[in-house]
Amino acid sequence: MHADVIINPVSGHHAGDGDAIRRRRALIDEAAQHAGVNVTVHETSHRGHATTLARDAASRASALVVAWGGDGTVNEVAAGLAGSDTAMAIVPAGSGNGLARELELPIDPPRALALAFARRSRVIDLGELNGRVFVNVGGVGFDACVARAFNASRRGGWGLPRYVRLALREARHYEPAVYRISGAFAPISARAYVVAVANSPQYGNGARIAPRARMDDGALDMVIVDDAPVWRLIVEARRLFTGSANAAEYVRTTRLAEALIESDAPMPMHVDGESIDSDVRAVVRVRRGALHVVVPR
Repeated sequence: MHADVIINPVSGHHAGDGDAIRRRRALIDEAAQHAGVNVTVHETSHRGHATTLARDAASRASALVVAWGGDGTVNEVAAGLAGSDTAMAIVPAGSGNGLARELELPIDPPRALALAFARRSRVIDLGELNGRVFVNVGGVGFDACVARAFNASRRGGWGLPRYVRLALREARHYEPAVYRISGAFAPISARAYVVAVANSPQYGNGARIAPRARMDDGALDMVIVDDAPVWRLIVEARRLFTGSANAAEYVRTTRLAEALIESDAPMPMHVDGESIDSDVRAVVRVRRGALHVVVPR
C-alpha cells in the first residue's frame, strides 16, 4: 500500500521547530516500516496547500492520506479527498482537534500513525458552505468572528483557554444580526448571535454545539443561538461541555439537507474554525457519504 502524509509544520506545540519536523518524519518512517507501507511525506507551505496535495494523491489513487495537523489541515485534506476512494487518517496536532475527538482517535502520534496505516475506515458525510467543505461545523455570526480573531495571531496562548478569552472579548461589542433562513421547512427569521450548521456534534475541545448531529445520517443540524443578554449566554455556554446545548432556552435546532441563509449585511463565516469570505448569502448543504475516514473500530 502507498500512503501520503501531509504535515502542517506550524500546527501544534513547538510549531516551526526544525527538530520537531525531523522527529515527526522519523516517527512516520518507523510506523510505515512496521506496517509495510510505502509513504511519501509532504509539508504544507501556505493556506490551501493541503487540499492541493490531497487532491493530487487521490488522482494518483493513493490508498491513504494522513493529515498531521489541526482542524484547518484536516478540513483542507478532506476537501481534497471529497468524493474519492482515498481514505483520510488524522494525527491530531491542533488546538481543538474536533473530528479526531469525535472519532475517538488517539492523540499520541505513534499510536495515531499505527491506526492510520491499519486503514480501518468508515464513510461519513461532509457539509458545504458556499462551496467550502467542512467536516465538523460551518456557520455565520459570532463564532466566525471569534475564529477570525483566533487565527489572526498565535500570540497569547494556545487552545481552549485562549479561545475563551477571545470569545469574552468579542462578546463585549458584538451585535447580533437578523438572518432569513429558507429550505425544505417553514421559513425562519431570527435575530441571532450564531447560525451554526453541524455535520458532527462538536466544534473541538469537547464543545458540542449540536449534541444530536451524526456524521453518517445524510443530514446537517442547524443550530440557531437567538439574541439574549450576554451574561445569560455566558452562563449557558457551560452546556457546550455537558452535551445539553440543544436544551438551552435561547437555542433551537433544525435538521436539513440544504438551506439558504441571508442577511442585509455581509455575514462573517467559517468552516471548521477557518474564516472564509463574508457574503450576504450563504448556501449550506450536506454531501452524503463523501469521505472515507480511518477509525479505531
